[in-house]
Amino acid sequence: MPVSWKGTLQQYAGRLHREHPNKTTVRIIDFVDTGHPTLLRMWDKRQHGYRAMGYRVESDMPAE
Repeated sequence: MPVSWKGTLQQYAGRLHREHPNKTTVRIIDFVDTGHPTLLRMWDKRQHGYRAMGYRVESDMPAE
């Protein structure tokens, strides 16, 4: 489900940080549909949200 609101993003990411004895790293992989303008704008908002939470955003998106 595509999200762009920072609160929802924080809630989803927070679930990944729940304690587990075998977990040492949290990595979020976010897929983006670059062919749809609305979804691309939502991705831009999510990037800001990830950075605000302290995540580093790495992009392997091909240049169009």
